This record gives sequence, structure tokens and C-alpha cells, in this order.
Amino acid sequence: MLAILVVAAILSFVDRQILSLLVEPIKRDLHIDDFAMGLLAGPAFAIFYAVAGIPLGWLADRVDRGRLMAAGIAAWSIMTALSGFAANFAHLFIARIGVGVGEATLGPAAHSIIADRFDKARLPLAMSIYGTGVALGAGFAFALGGQVVALASGPARALPLVGNLAPWQLTFVLVGLPGLLVALALALIVRDPRDRLVGARPAPFAGLGDFWRSRRSLILLYITGVSLLGAAGFANLLWLPSVFVRNFGWSAPQIGTVIGLMLMTLGVGGVLLCGVIATRIVRGGRSDGALIVTAGAAIVSVPFAFSTLMPDATTTLLLVAPGILVSSAYVGLGPAIVQAATPPELRGRIAAFALMITGLLSMIVGPVGVGALTSLVFGDPHKVGLSLAILSVIFYASGAACLLAARGAYRGVIAAQSA
Repeated sequence: MLAILVVAAILSFVDRQILSLLVEPIKRDLHIDDFAMGLLAGPAFAIFYAVAGIPLGWLADRVDRGRLMAAGIAAWSIMTALSGFAANFAHLFIARIGVGVGEATLGPAAHSIIADRFDKARLPLAMSIYGTGVALGAGFAFALGGQVVALASGPARALPLVGNLAPWQLTFVLVGLPGLLVALALALIVRDPRDRLVGARPAPFAGLGDFWRSRRSLILLYITGVSLLGAAGFANLLWLPSVFVRNFGWSAPQIGTVIGLMLMTLGVGGVLLCGVIATRIVRGGRSDGALIVTAGAAIVSVPFAFSTLMPDATTTLLLVAPGILVSSAYVGLGPAIVQAATPPELRGRIAAFALMITGLLSMIVGPVGVGALTSLVFGDPHKVGLSLAILSVIFYASGAACLLAARGAYRGVIAAQSA
């Protein structure tokens, strides 16, 4: 089950990111401007992804999650492939909405079914294994970026029964179709364990409102902490390549390949390592092991955030590498923290709520913050490394502080949950 879900997570990240690699040929062929591309890359996906997550999280608490995820994967894969047949802005906008809605099924259902399949002692590692899909997906998107751009700038190609497709259109088709095989595997292999977990005892909460009122301080500290760590992650994904392009004269494909390989090796290794450490701490009797490791990894990430202030590319990469290793702990352990503190009958909805809030805050605060500091405060595009360093330090330190402040409340919730 975990193997299939990891592949699904990889495809979801690649499918959502592929548009950003095809900006110029899409603008040229569809005759649209940067503003229209911004709408396609941002609101068309992100708003509908976030809004659809809540009803789909509610659905994940009520239907077979394996089939729900299979339907979602099939939907976003088909919509990604259909993006390759877009003839104008409206067609592509609708397709991106479909990708966002389809991908909104995966997180809540995957997080909740993993939490049902693995006990609390094994949950941090299991969720971290699933989290490697994010690192692998981001790595593939970076590493393949140069090749995709080169392909998309070539001549149109004729396909049987389809006709001529521009290279960027063919890219969407080729990226989207493999998801159908993953959807089929999920539908045939994954079985929902809910029937043996829910229904034998009364539900401890009447709904989300009751859950929120009973755990308000913990939820606020968690959301703030993980959102700050996510803001650092998204800021680095967007702006770290610009540091090398602007300050060291590297090409975008060159730095994309290097960062992509780092994410696929060091990023994956760091997520798994933190999952193993957290699992051992939990097995040793500390119920807040996942929270401690996530906060500790954020603190260790602080000195490596100064990598973008180094005078040369080699020194910068030598500091970026260990930073990638330790800074991604929250990707796997963040959902593990949530699910361990959530009763089975609410896991889909709580996962959807957490993903919606932390995702939106992370994607807005991190990338926008660095851009605003560079343009509005320093007024120099070559200061992007300074902006990234300043905000990364703030995000890592503040996020760790919030998570550490939540330890007492979290231990109490886990004890009550176990009882």
C-alpha cells in the first residue's frame, strides 16, 4: 500500500508542477500573457485544491478510501492529459481546476488510511515513507525541467488518431497517462481497514467543532509551526535556483538538475532518517517523538540557511546539501503528528483541514515573502540570497518554537486518545 501511495504522491507533485516548466511555449501558442499564466499556475489549481479538500476529507471518512483515491488519481491524470489538447486559456484553466480537485482526494485519504493501518509506534516511519513521494516528485520536477523545456521548444509531432501536437501538449499527455495505471493498482490492491476500527465504540467527538474546541491551543501551535516550516521549504524550492542563476551565472537546467538530484537522494534520505529516529523515540515511551524530531530538525536547519550568503557556488552547495537532508522532516512527520492525535472517524476531515491551512499559508508566506523582501526592501534582484537566508532562519526558528511549545498539550492528547 505504501509503495503505491508513494508513486501516487510522486505523480501528484509532477503533475501540478509541470505547467511551470512550460510557461513560454504555452504563452506563445495560446497567445496569453504573464498574468494569465499566473492564474493558471496559481488560483486555477491552488484555490480549488484547497476548497475541494474539505468535502473530500468528509467523504474520506465515509467511503472506501482506496477507491476514492483511485478515482481521484484517475481524474487528475485524465485532466493533466487533457491539458495537452487545450486550444485556449479557458480550456487549460478548466483542466487545471480538474487537476486540483483530483489531487485534493489523495492527502486526506492517504493520511487517514496510513494511520489506520499502522499503530502509533510505527506511524512516524510509515508516514515518512509516504512523505518521500513529495521529495521524489520535487526532485523529478527539477531534474527533468531542462529536458522538458528543451522538448517543449521543438517542432510539432504527429500522433496516430490524434493529429499534430505541439511538444508542450505532448508533454502533458505523457505525464498524465501513467497515473491511470496507479489508479488501477490502488483500486485492485488497497483495502480499507475502517470497518474493524470504527463502529465498535461511540465516537468521542460530535464533529469538527467539538474537536476544535477541545484541542484549540494544540491545533493553533501545530498549524503555525508546520506552516512556518513549509514556508521555508516552498521559499527555497522557488528561489534557491535564482540564487545560482543571478549570482553565480548558472543556467536554469544546470542548477535544476543538481537540486533535483539532491532532493531525490538527500531529501528522501532525510525524510526517512527522521522517520526512523522518531519511531525509535516513540517506541522508547515518548509519545511526542515525531514532534520532538520535527522541531529538532528545524533547529539544526538554521545554520545551513546561511548557505545562500556564501561567495561561491561550491561553498553554497556544500551547505545546501546537509540543509536539504534535515529540513524536510516535517513532510512526513507533520501528518504523523496530526493523525496520532485524531480519532479514526475524523481522520480524513482533520487531514484535509490541516493540509488546506498549512498548504495555503506555506505557499503564500514563503515565496511571496522572499520576493517582497528582495524587491521592496533591498530593491536588488541579486539580494535574493540574503532575503532567503533571513526568512529561512526566522521560519525555522519560529516553527520549532511553536512545535516545542505544543509538547505538553500533545502528550496529554495522545494519553487521552490511547485511553
